[in-house]
Amino acid sequence: MQAQLITYQLKDISQAEYLKQMVEPDAPILAEVKGLISKVWLTDEEKNTLAVSIYGKTKLQWKILCILI
Repeated sequence: MQAQLITYQLKDISQAEYLKQMVEPDAPILAEVKGLISKVWLTDEEKNTLAVSIYGKTKLQWKILCILI
């Protein structure tokens, strides 16, 4: 299993708007990617910061998942 944690801070957009515009539309697509074990979103609303933790079955599938994000 491969894992990746990506952390980033939003600028000029709220977390709610970001989730609505960027995360929710892609969720069904990412759910169908072969090799995806889990994708977990973490948020710090006070700092307007998000993180995503991605787990893939193999190194190749994990690299593909990282490209899709």
